[in-house]
Amino acid sequence: MTYKNFIKSILIFLTLIVFSSLIITIFYHNNLINLKTVKILELLNLLISSLISGLYIGIKSKNKAYINGLILGSIITFPLILLSLLINKKITVISLIIYILILLIITISSIIGINKRR
Repeated sequence: MTYKNFIKSILIFLTLIVFSSLIITIFYHNNLINLKTVKILELLNLLISSLISGLYIGIKSKNKAYINGLILGSIITFPLILLSLLINKKITVISLIIYILILLIITISSIIGINKRR
């Protein structure tokens, strides 16, 4: 597995997060959705972006997609945990569950991705 595929997968993740967050923010700013809906959409945004980036890394893997999924999941969740610690000065149980869920989704979707390739 080359680093180029990991970088592309991370860029896919970040691009999806940024553009969909921008769309959600525009909807919220124009009073088309409320704050509760924004929070739900942001969580779905994070999970769907994780799924797509995991599928990409799985499709590009030649073998052992679960290891590549774990590596990618770790690369993505570690900065999120650090960012959470820097901003909030703590990690809540809910945010810890979300980080574990991101790691699991990326790993499982990379396994699905390698099976779809074959």
